[in-house]
Amino acid sequence: MARLILDEGDKRRAFKLNDGRLTIGSSDAATLTLTVDDVADVHAELRVEDGVVTLVPKPGVMPPTLLGRPVKQPTRLASNAEFKIGEALFRVESDAPATAPAAAAAAGAPARVGAQRSAQRPARGPRPGTVAATTREPRVQHQRRTVQRGLPSWAIIGIIVAVCGIGYFFGKGWLQDEASNSFDPTERYREAVIAYNSGAYKRTIDELDNVNLDLSSAELKKDVAELRKQAEAGIEKAKLAEYNVTGTKWLDTNLKRYQDNYLSGDKASRARARLFVKRCKDFKRKYPQHPDLEWVERYSSRYAKLADMDSPPEYADLEWEVTRLTAAKPRDYETVFKLIDSFSASATGGDATKASALRAEHIAGRDEYFLDRMQQARFHWEKKEYGQAVEWLVQVIIQIGDQAMEDQAADSFLKMVDDQGRPLSDRYLETYKKNRPEHFARMMKNDALRAAADAAGVK
Repeated sequence: MARLILDEGDKRRAFKLNDGRLTIGSSDAATLTLTVDDVADVHAELRVEDGVVTLVPKPGVMPPTLLGRPVKQPTRLASNAEFKIGEALFRVESDAPATAPAAAAAAGAPARVGAQRSAQRPARGPRPGTVAATTREPRVQHQRRTVQRGLPSWAIIGIIVAVCGIGYFFGKGWLQDEASNSFDPTERYREAVIAYNSGAYKRTIDELDNVNLDLSSAELKKDVAELRKQAEAGIEKAKLAEYNVTGTKWLDTNLKRYQDNYLSGDKASRARARLFVKRCKDFKRKYPQHPDLEWVERYSSRYAKLADMDSPPEYADLEWEVTRLTAAKPRDYETVFKLIDSFSASATGGDATKASALRAEHIAGRDEYFLDRMQQARFHWEKKEYGQAVEWLVQVIIQIGDQAMEDQAADSFLKMVDDQGRPLSDRYLETYKKNRPEHFARMMKNDALRAAADAAGVK
């Protein structure tokens, strides 16, 4: 009997494949429902006959892939064949190598057909001009074919609908039952250990959740509890390591490279030192467990005296920080105008005049930058580069510093759909909440985005 193994993210499920048809998709209309992205309501079908499994793609959807190649026609799957639908990975396992009894039967069919034809061929009569040695053979009486009337069409259609409905609910129940009972407790635990040793801690937890503790020995229960504790610790450690990877990139770009370019040798100045010390403070707040924290502390102390953070900022300090905030993309105009307005509140004389001119300069620069980012987002969206399109819009929303521009970018984000007509916001709001919580928190200050998140159940 064939078996189907499904890896979907960090979750694994297993199903027996009895003879029949099994549909795969993202809706309840499919026998096997997937939760990953880019899967149609009914995406493909598996047909099983005498242990032979055939993958049948549905027309009009992104084809499944087998060995990296799209499957556009019904394709027979060998034992241990792996195919993908969206990000879901399937593997077909068989208890024995797949054979083709139908092909074997077909190989012998010509001989049987020939023998049958020989048996049915009438005996050849005597040649013309000769005398038959036997009497005339009796005439074969052919029976007149009769037509048997069956059920009316409406009754046949009703039976088909009923059978399909029963098959659907039976299939769903069978899959759920198989998914939860396909392994005994010891085998589930063994799968969890394999996942843990490979560093797949979330999959480890999933496998342990499916260990039937009611059927487990006291020793196995103890092992399960200990492995769960280790896997949960591994998840937290992995999260911290992943978070610190982001911190390392920020450290290399905004601190180490900055120190090399603007503070080494005779390049240091009060304005440059103040910005460096401010960035060191931000880094320690965001990444308090980063392995390079000692480097940050050391260099922050080195430039603390030159930075003189206890004194109020001078215009040169303001000008340098604003220059760095607008030197690259994305530009943080929200912070830029907060700095300028804060400085202007207490500035007098020439400093106040220069601060006002600086503000006007960056108002004009922001207008140009906004139009460029909106066009760039649309360009990526038209190329179906949805992640990049959304990223530019989000950067505008959280950093542009103008409510009208923010609302326009939010409106464009909410109107963007993928190639199947699904709103991008349904997918990417959840992504930003999970992977960029600080960005998501700022996005939720926008009324339209907060309403969209509430409607999508993202809170």
